[in-house]
Amino acid sequence: MGVENTYTLVLNGAPYVVGAFGVDANTNNNSVILNKGVKIDFHTTPYRQGALGESIFDERMTHILGAMSYNANANKNKLIIDGASLVVHGPSGAYSTSAATHLGGAFVDVNNNQNYQVSENTTLINDLKLDLRVDTKNTPLAYNAVLNGEIYGGKITQGNAHKNTIEVKDLQTLLALNTNIEVKALLDFYAGFASNGYANDNKININLKKPFEINANFTGENEFNLYGAYASKGASRNSVNIKGDLTQESVVENYQDKISITAAKVLSGKADNNKINLSSSNVSIPLYIYGVSKTTLDNKDYYAQTASDNIINLKEVKSARNLTTIIEANNLEKNTINYDLVQSLSNASNIDKGSKIILRANENALDNTLNIKDYSSAAYDNVYVISAKEESANNNISFTNLALGTASDKREGRVLISAGIAKNTHDNYIHIANLNIDEYKNNEAIIISASGVYSENDKSYNNTLYLSGNTNIFNNTKIDILAGSFLQTQTDNGFTPKAIKHKNNTNNHLYLNTNISAKLVNNFDHYSFILKDDTKNYLSANEAINLSEKTSINVYTNNNIKNKSFILMQSEKGFINEDNKQLDQKDLQSLLDIITKNNQSLHKNIKAKVQKAKYTLSASKDAKSIVVNLN
Repeated sequence: MGVENTYTLVLNGAPYVVGAFGVDANTNNNSVILNKGVKIDFHTTPYRQGALGESIFDERMTHILGAMSYNANANKNKLIIDGASLVVHGPSGAYSTSAATHLGGAFVDVNNNQNYQVSENTTLINDLKLDLRVDTKNTPLAYNAVLNGEIYGGKITQGNAHKNTIEVKDLQTLLALNTNIEVKALLDFYAGFASNGYANDNKININLKKPFEINANFTGENEFNLYGAYASKGASRNSVNIKGDLTQESVVENYQDKISITAAKVLSGKADNNKINLSSSNVSIPLYIYGVSKTTLDNKDYYAQTASDNIINLKEVKSARNLTTIIEANNLEKNTINYDLVQSLSNASNIDKGSKIILRANENALDNTLNIKDYSSAAYDNVYVISAKEESANNNISFTNLALGTASDKREGRVLISAGIAKNTHDNYIHIANLNIDEYKNNEAIIISASGVYSENDKSYNNTLYLSGNTNIFNNTKIDILAGSFLQTQTDNGFTPKAIKHKNNTNNHLYLNTNISAKLVNNFDHYSFILKDDTKNYLSANEAINLSEKTSINVYTNNNIKNKSFILMQSEKGFINEDNKQLDQKDLQSLLDIITKNNQSLHKNIKAKVQKAKYTLSASKDAKSIVVNLN
């Protein structure tokens, strides 16, 4: 590759297969096509660990590019692989080897501090195969080879990466020549990569004919990372679209196994309108999904300043280990996560890391939505929260048909659901319809709270928790905390949730259209009950329930329920007033006569066709129950 230019090329004997190469010259509309029968050799490649945790290989690695430019632009180039084989070439006298490659539509390297662009480039993998060659006369008794690959649509070291695409239809990730000789591919996919710039409108489309194959190998991991975009200054409107199984149903477990799907990974700037679609997919190793992800460099975390209008859609997805979905930035606004027919199953192995949906903001989290339908999880940790350090407001979590359990042999685990955790948390809303919880034997296992705070002095107000439909909870299991707010405390191992002392005048509201039992119910000013014929007892608690003269107890019916009585609230330890005084029947009845005059309307998100009932409230003789008498 002869070049007459003052730019120094550090090739070191590296093999390059390039459709076009330019120094101070743009490379546009070029193609490299690798058809059936083509074989490309990959020799052992030394490497070191990079700042992002990735493996950085030296210049002897093989590069296959639609186009390559130095100090110039590269647009509308293509790499097409349609039946070619990538051959890992192992040295003799060894039983394992590792090689590396860069495959891409276009790559632009820059050393003159100018900004260039890599755009509208494509990597299309219709059919890619693996093979092995070992420098021995006879077939080795055992050999384990790994090909580490970075596949990108367009990559640039300084400047912008826009509108680049990766499409994958058939990609072999494991070749087993026999039980002792295997070739394995560990791959990272980047549609757009801008080391010092922006990456917008890039996309990955994957519809595999056969899923990725997983095995036990000498690296101790099977790892696949897919990025719509990586950029230092911002990444918007990028997408990852996957349809079909990502792995086979049953696989050998390695502790570091994972598939990571990220729409946008950034160091700073904006990360808006990015999207992930995953459908009709089985995944049998831990799955991590990031709408927007932080970047860690030199043990320091860097975040997008804003992440708004990002969407994650999962439909008909089965994760056999853990399933974690995250959107994180300094500020989160109007992001949406949708689940439809999603299962997060787990065995009792120590590989289980839990199933979580986390929206995490360093400053504010506003107007975000989780819409989870027909979802079940058997992971040890079940965490579904929207959190911010400063303000968390107007967030909405909706579960329809939720089934939670734990695969632990000890029947131990944790459930945490909260729509807004912050120093100032308000106007957040949770609706859970048809809640099913299996057996949990440990204490403080299940916490469902409209909001959460970090200290006793933080503010929680105007938050709503609504439970409806049919509730089924294992006989010996109770919700530990059912609250308007709870306390999220910092520990060496992260955050630990626990109950917070009851506060009056928060305007937090509990709506019930179902029966529910909890050890502790607190930090609600208002209680509303949407009655139905088949439920006679709505709210039960072990600990005393706080009431005040500003409490409201509202009753709604569909007008077909009349002249009946229902137990609305009961507690083993009765009721206490705002002075923490235990109420006897007389005191409780006097307080109920005041409470009856207080009214709260239905929350705007509750669409039940009901009307405010005509009723009276009465205290039981033991002052442990509040009964509604419908007129």
